Amino acid sequence: MIWLLLLKVHYGLQHPIYFKNASAGLYRNYKDIEACALIVLDKVIKTPGLIYQINTLGGKINSPQFQQASAYAHRHLPFLSELQAYWDEPKEEKNRVEAFEEIQKHFFENDVKAHYTNYPDLNFRNWREAYYGNNYERLLAVKKSMILKTELNTSKVLTFKSGICLT
Repeated sequence: MIWLLLLKVHYGLQHPIYFKNASAGLYRNYKDIEACALIVLDKVIKTPGLIYQINTLGGKINSPQFQQASAYAHRHLPFLSELQAYWDEPKEEKNRVEAFEEIQKHFFENDVKAHYTNYPDLNFRNWREAYYGNNYERLLAVKKSMILKTELNTSKVLTFKSGICLT
C-alpha cells in the first residue's frame, strides 16, 4: 500500500482561473491552414500559456443524410480546433489576449471562417455564418415555428397552486 503515501489531497484552486478560449476554426485538411500554420505555431510556442489544439470529428459527422436533417452546418469539415490562453496574474492578461487575437487574425486572413458554437468569441466577424453556415435562416424558421407551436399548445402548460405556469 505504498501508493497511498503518494496520494495528495487536492482541494482545487482557491482563486479564479484567468483564461480565454475560442474556436480556432474548422478545417477540411491541413491545406486549409497551411498558409498560416507555422506563424500560428511560432506564436503559440513563444507565448507562455497559449494552447492550440486540433481535434478530429469522427463517426458519421460528414454523412449527407445528417447534413439535411441537422442544424450543424459544418459537417464537411472533419477537423475542429480550439485556441486557449491561460495566465496566473491579471497583469499578464494583456500579453495573452493580444497574442490570442493576433492568432485569430492570422486564421481570418487565411480564410478560416467556420467556427464551432461551443467555443464562441465576440471577435468573430459575421458570427451567423461562422457558427451556422447557410443554416441560420432555416434555424430561425424552426425556432419561430416551435415558439408558435408552444404558444398554441396549451395542453403542455402546467399550472401550480401558487399560480406559476410552466410550459
